[in-house]
Amino acid sequence: MLFRAKALRFAVPLVIGILSGWLLRDELHAVWYVFGIVCVFLCGVMLAIFRRRQSPSSRLFGLSGMLFFGVLGIMLCLRSYDATVVQWPDKSQGYQGVVVSSPRVRGLTNEYEVLLPVSGRRGERERRVSLTLLPDSTMSLPSVGDALLFFGKVSAPHNTGNPMAYDYASWQHRKGISGTVFAGRDYQLASDRLRQGLHDRLSIWQRMRIKALQYREKLVSRYSSMDLGVREYAVLSALTLGDKYALTHDIRMLFSETGASHVLALSGLHLGILVSLLLLLFRPVMRKIYGRWLAVGVCWVFIWLFTLLTGLNTSLIRAAIMYSIAMLFLVQNKQGVSLNHLALAAILILLFQPMSLMDIGFQLSFLSVFAILFFFPAYESIRPSVRWLSLATDFIYVAVVAQIATAPLVAYSFHILPLSFLLSSIVVIPCAYVLLGTTLCFFLLSAFPLLSSWVGHVIVWTARFMLGSLEVISKLPFSHVEVYPSWLTMLFCYGFVAACVFLWMKRSRNAMITAMSSFAILAGSVIHDGRPRHITSKVVIYDIPSCPAVQFIVSAKESALWMADSTQFSRVYAVAKTYWKYNHMVVPAVFTTNYSSPHIVCRQGIVSFDGKKYVLTDGSYWEDKSAGTPLDVEMLYVTTRNKYILKNLQTLFKARQTIIKPQRHQ
Repeated sequence: MLFRAKALRFAVPLVIGILSGWLLRDELHAVWYVFGIVCVFLCGVMLAIFRRRQSPSSRLFGLSGMLFFGVLGIMLCLRSYDATVVQWPDKSQGYQGVVVSSPRVRGLTNEYEVLLPVSGRRGERERRVSLTLLPDSTMSLPSVGDALLFFGKVSAPHNTGNPMAYDYASWQHRKGISGTVFAGRDYQLASDRLRQGLHDRLSIWQRMRIKALQYREKLVSRYSSMDLGVREYAVLSALTLGDKYALTHDIRMLFSETGASHVLALSGLHLGILVSLLLLLFRPVMRKIYGRWLAVGVCWVFIWLFTLLTGLNTSLIRAAIMYSIAMLFLVQNKQGVSLNHLALAAILILLFQPMSLMDIGFQLSFLSVFAILFFFPAYESIRPSVRWLSLATDFIYVAVVAQIATAPLVAYSFHILPLSFLLSSIVVIPCAYVLLGTTLCFFLLSAFPLLSSWVGHVIVWTARFMLGSLEVISKLPFSHVEVYPSWLTMLFCYGFVAACVFLWMKRSRNAMITAMSSFAILAGSVIHDGRPRHITSKVVIYDIPSCPAVQFIVSAKESALWMADSTQFSRVYAVAKTYWKYNHMVVPAVFTTNYSSPHIVCRQGIVSFDGKKYVLTDGSYWEDKSAGTPLDVEMLYVTTRNKYILKNLQTLFKARQTIIKPQRHQ
């Protein structure tokens, strides 16, 4: 199978090239054109070899092609990264742009993605920034396609610096975001004339995408006519139209803990359901060639319109390409090489979006499909001949193989290992079939209110049943476990799986030794990850918007967390739980004013810890105080921007380090 999938020979070098470019991005991003020159040279070499040998199957031609795709991957990655590296002005100024995403609610703020046209000339690359606004009841909130005038300071993507925090800056670069800006309430919607002018300066592709997202918002708004709760509305919007902005953290965790997250991310499952429904409608006319061409043409149009409508999700693009290629073989009643289709889909996606390779959705999608296709011949040899039994075993095979293939990566990325994935799949996949089919009927029957209302009741009942079932499954004993493996342990897991495959294929003594050795290495790595870690005394300052927090750590068993507002502890826990769980630390004691323990003492905001003093205050207590000689302290942590309070505090305390943290957006 691997030999017949010739596209893999070029997909693998392309992947290696993109990974190499990503690792070297900071040193080489400005000279990506050098690798472009090398690509042109390799193209000339390949052309010369082809003209001389008259056969593209020669080893020299294949080697040149693999080298070409490897260098091409480096160039594409560096070029995409270089487009997001922008030198923004050091001061605040006005900007105008077009909103290209629905709002993402983060606490009291809304976050949008905005395109900033760089000039009036067509063809130049737009700058994409992440804009944070404060909702105001007196001002209209922007929606997709609106033109905005806003004022603020744009800065390059950066990380918070919290321990073991997610690399948010790299994620933004991969998304094509070149800057972040907090505008607060300093914004307004532009006039229709300016909006049209900004739209004209965008590329045709961007205008098409905006139109599709605007139409998606109209369809999502139709769900408001149903008797849906907030949770059902969020799940239905994500599952049917790919709008995941309404999903809360609790809903995401529920689907992650039960192993059903793949249902929320539109992929081949959803597209396969819709395509199977279409082929079922066209089944009477598919006996002849013209009927098959008609069915394939309609399916192609529907596949790509649905992919564009749902926001061009990477996993959905992969499925759309594979289904489009498979449809060509369907016309001729032939069976193509599925791994070849998968490799072609990867090549096409990475040629246009090389940064997609670092996206966890891309990795999980291709990894699971590769495993399903790779092991299918072995499964087919033992597949039951009885139809109803084969359907049941097919379901189990796909669920188990996909879970095994993605479990190490999921455990490393999300620190959750779902053990009840098979039980949850029995619930969510039939519900997904019902929801996709009924929502399609709901939109088609919009001209018949009575019929659409009946269909709406089925949708509401199904969504509630799915969420209720997942909640029951998540509460079962050992439904999931929290794990914190290192990246080496993740690689050793895949090495052990590869050794088991090698043993299954060869069944020799060397294969057995390889499998046992890989298992021993994996076991040693797991034991090493689970060892008690030595935590030294330290002070950790968390960078969480509008949530000042400082942690004093004595050891893994003793620590205390000072917060300006103790009701916001869940926000600190959400950020720091990875750091605490990875180092086997107990949850710290939370205090706001006075606190006393054997190693940590706080009186009126002055903390004595490890022989040093730290001042944590908003300044109000010290406003009318005075001192002849300033007190030497290690750190002065002020949760305000009032310069007069800060000036008074500096007469009371002589700090080696001063940190100003606003308690709320100002």
